[in-house]
Amino acid sequence: MNTMKWLRTRFHANEEDSRPVRFPAPAPFWETSTGAGYATVVAYVRLLSEVTEYWPEATSIECEERDEIVLTERFPKPDWWR
Repeated sequence: MNTMKWLRTRFHANEEDSRPVRFPAPAPFWETSTGAGYATVVAYVRLLSEVTEYWPEATSIECEERDEIVLTERFPKPDWWR
C-alpha cells in the first residue's frame, strides 16, 4: 500500500521564466499568475526541499499535504505527465 503523501505548494518564482531549472519536475506544476516582479506557481512535490531544488529562486512558499494530485479545469493534466 502506497501511503506517501503529496505536498501541494504555492510559491513565487521568476517572473520572466517560471519553469523549473530541471525537467521534468517531480509532478505537475502551473503558473497561475504574475505579480510585481514574480510569477505565482502551484506545484506538487513529495518533499518540500524539491521546491528549491527545481525552483532555486522560490520564495513565499506555502504547502498543504494531500493524499493525491488533484487535477481540475484550472489545473489540468500536463501533456508530459504520465
